[in-house]
Amino acid sequence: MTHRKQMIYCLLLFCALAFVTFILDALCQSVVGDGERVLIRGAVTLQYVRNTGAAFSILSGHPALANVLSGALIVLIAAFVLFGRLSLPARLSLTAVLAGGACNLYMRLVYGGVNDWIKLEFMRFPLFNFADICVCLGAVLVSLALAAFTIAYSPETL
Repeated sequence: MTHRKQMIYCLLLFCALAFVTFILDALCQSVVGDGERVLIRGAVTLQYVRNTGAAFSILSGHPALANVLSGALIVLIAAFVLFGRLSLPARLSLTAVLAGGACNLYMRLVYGGVNDWIKLEFMRFPLFNFADICVCLGAVLVSLALAAFTIAYSPETL
């Protein structure tokens, strides 16, 4: 597959994930408002919380620093997606990380914080949103893609 075709796939995935993230955020806001709604009793609740920091409220007292660091990471990841020597699965996985990170950065810049909605009732865990799922799932998938590439091209297999 050509590099140009891979970039088209990445751009389409980025747009789709960003669109879904914004739609889900708006939908959750309209359903929940400032309150709380049980989605699956004992498992998942939708509850609105504004997070002014990064993941797990890290840097919540320093939103400008969180924005600068997020922006720098987004630029770095975009450079890897565009110019890195990556397999298509690794490139698409990084695109998911990029889309989630960009959506969270947009929310921080426009709203002053990220709207977190999803609360897991069966364990003590910070609230999160769909963009966070994109970042985490993309990170796991890129790790698996890079591990598979390393195993496939290790000196023992050549």
